[in-house]
Amino acid sequence: MLKFSKFAMLIASSLLSGVSVADTVSSTMDVTATVGGVCSVSADGIAFGTVDGTVSAQALGSIRVTCPSGTPYNVALDAGLNYDAANQYRRIQNAAGDSIVYALFDDAGGVEWGDSDFGNTYPAAPSVAGIGTGVQEAITVTGVTDNIPSPFGSVWTPGTSYSDTVFVTVHF
Repeated sequence: MLKFSKFAMLIASSLLSGVSVADTVSSTMDVTATVGGVCSVSADGIAFGTVDGTVSAQALGSIRVTCPSGTPYNVALDAGLNYDAANQYRRIQNAAGDSIVYALFDDAGGVEWGDSDFGNTYPAAPSVAGIGTGVQEAITVTGVTDNIPSPFGSVWTPGTSYSDTVFVTVHF
């Protein structure tokens, strides 16, 4: 009986050796990512030139925005370094601390321009919205000085230079 058992095992083993116990199949999987649109911004300053303090002065500047086509964006202008929070005025100042009140406007609609809907450093006005075209777009900024008398506004000192810095931020 022992011989039969060995024989049965030998036949069973030979039958199973050519048979695959498991098969495999393969497929592929795509892995993708899309990088969101990247915008860029640059700006030309606003130079009021020589002012006399008796009338408002007006000057133009330009902000250039480049965003991918179809990308919605907002251009926000902060309050500037010399902001008078108590009276909500942007100011250009001289070295002595004397100041001239000014405002910035979206030239397209004559609407004051700020960042109340984003940074809220200049709560008197919202940002300006646009939609990217894939090429650089120039947006005109109109600056206007005010001749409001002190203590609520401008202190005009002849022969001195005044300046301010406003941060331009593009939200997209």
